[in-house]
Amino acid sequence: MKKKGFFITIIFVAMLLTLTSCKKHNHTWLEATCTTPKTCSECHETEGVALGHLYDSECDEICNRCNEPRQASAEHDWHDATDTKPATCSKCGQTKDSSLKEALDELVPQEAFSKITLPTTVLDQYQITWETLTPDVMLDDGVIVYNETPKTATMKATIKTTNDSYTFEYDILVTAPEINKGIYDRAYDYYKSKFTKPTGKDVTFITKDYNNCSVRYISLDDSIITSDGKITQTIHDQVGIIDVYVINDGIAICYRSEITILGFTAVQRVQASVEEVNTIVEQFKNKEISLLPFTEETYGCTLIWRTNIPDMLILEDAVLTPLVKTNLTLECTIRYENISQKVTYELTDIGGTLSEEEYLENLVKYLTRITLKGSINYVRDGGDGQFYFVSQERTNSYGVLDLAQPVAPSVNTKWLIDVTRNDFKHRFFGSGHLGTSYKPDVSQEWLDNRFYTGYQMPNEQNVLWIVVHETAMTDPIYTSEALGHLQYEYAFEREEAREASWNYQVDAYDIYQSFGDDVICWHASDGTYTAGSGNNNGIGIEMCVNQFGNDRSTGGNYEGTLANNAKLVASLMLKYNLTFDNVGRHYDFAPDKKQCPNYLIQTDRWEEFLEMVRKEYLVQKYLKGATVEYQLSTEGYSTTDAVLSQYFATGCNGLYYNKPVTAQVDINFKVVVTKDGKVYSANSIVNLLPDVKEE
Repeated sequence: MKKKGFFITIIFVAMLLTLTSCKKHNHTWLEATCTTPKTCSECHETEGVALGHLYDSECDEICNRCNEPRQASAEHDWHDATDTKPATCSKCGQTKDSSLKEALDELVPQEAFSKITLPTTVLDQYQITWETLTPDVMLDDGVIVYNETPKTATMKATIKTTNDSYTFEYDILVTAPEINKGIYDRAYDYYKSKFTKPTGKDVTFITKDYNNCSVRYISLDDSIITSDGKITQTIHDQVGIIDVYVINDGIAICYRSEITILGFTAVQRVQASVEEVNTIVEQFKNKEISLLPFTEETYGCTLIWRTNIPDMLILEDAVLTPLVKTNLTLECTIRYENISQKVTYELTDIGGTLSEEEYLENLVKYLTRITLKGSINYVRDGGDGQFYFVSQERTNSYGVLDLAQPVAPSVNTKWLIDVTRNDFKHRFFGSGHLGTSYKPDVSQEWLDNRFYTGYQMPNEQNVLWIVVHETAMTDPIYTSEALGHLQYEYAFEREEAREASWNYQVDAYDIYQSFGDDVICWHASDGTYTAGSGNNNGIGIEMCVNQFGNDRSTGGNYEGTLANNAKLVASLMLKYNLTFDNVGRHYDFAPDKKQCPNYLIQTDRWEEFLEMVRKEYLVQKYLKGATVEYQLSTEGYSTTDAVLSQYFATGCNGLYYNKPVTAQVDINFKVVVTKDGKVYSANSIVNLLPDVKEE
């Protein structure tokens, strides 16, 4: 049975093979095409694969074998045309149109008799920018400029493609027709009205049409003034040149015009210098520079530096920082002519880099830097019994020669008022605390608000302020002694009262004290009911302005008064541990009530006075215990006493005032300081100059 089944299976397979094989014929093959493989024409049996379409390049649209179009259209990869080549496909190398130069040549005219229209695109895709190289013949937009004879305009075309830029120049012969020049002249008179006067501001050119004329402005130097009127100022006046093109009916006439651009005003110089000063201070903080300049070079401003810490001395060739690191306020007064502006900076960890020897060496050099300048103050009679300050003239005579010593100045107490006496006629030396001889405690909150958080009262006596005044009494009789006597009289002798008092009065020859430093006086115009006020916690000093001469017999010496008061203020600062934050003007305590000290405010010399105080402070503090010797000589006098006797009037506290001379005298000036066994010395020449009289 098994054999029979096997044979049946063999027979079935053989029959199946016979039915599926093509033993009836041989294949008749049709050749393969682009889309079909090799195929038998009778049984349609296939062999292999279709040939596929045949193209010469990626961009061909028709098959080279079957001539059938592409079902999905191919895109050329066109590369931009250049100055010499047309646009080219990177795939197939096919080109189209022409080169940029060829295409543009066909668009630019060779002659012009009126305004021409310059093409703005080429080959329908590339933008063109035109620039005239001959603005006296044709403008950028094809407007022709009138000339009596034909001229050639040279125009530069700039074409930017995707990756490159090309320039071409074209010469165009321009012949302008006759015109009515009067129309142009009248229009120009209208347009130029905006820049006939010197200016320090941007110019707003007139741009609207006038009498059928339009206008165009072209600057010949954009660094002075641009074509749209933007100016660039410098420290000097400049002349900008503007070509004014008046255009009528496509033809222009050029009117060359000048405009004066004014240099910076004093205000502009000062304001512009602030950024420069900011940079200087930043460099100083970062130790990139060691000196602080006294002139701002770009705008020519004077820089006056001051710190609230008297121990820091800023000189042109040296900066003496404190011996111990400290935080301080640095103030710069930027000044040009009579305009000034102050900028303030908070600096941290300044100092601690100089040895005491280095500090003293530079300090002694500083003592030899002397310029002798006196002054004459002019006043007017107000008709009310008062004389009012008008102006101040600086002179070469009666300036201050300060032979400073490291001691507090001599103070005369002849008219000192003892507040414990019981025979007063008028206790006018205080208001809210009449007759008190103590200064009140000041709350920490008040100190924090007035100074900075954590500020501590600098001394146990609660002295917080030194308040500087000027008397306004110009009569020569109002000396410091006379004022001291006057206060004494009001207190004990006169029947009438005077609601004013102060602790000290100073002139060029004396310092008189009327009340102890602890006595509350009435001078700062801010009352005595509030702890911390100038009256309550201040020491008032009146400076005499009794200048009708320059010696004791004919009146005071204003410069000498300043110098003498500087010694007093410095000694009080040292005594009560004060800084310049604690030294103020009467005006600072009552700006709405009093312009005092009037002369110092009117002449803008307050900062100068504070620097005089700084010098005295440094001498009294750092040369304390030292021997300070001054050696003076001239060609004709070999000793200090002889020079002083011949050329100077004597003040007080080491002050001398140079007498007038008719010819220059040069004084050899030497300072010798001996401290702790070390000797420091420095030399200079002090010039006595004659006053120049106006003829």
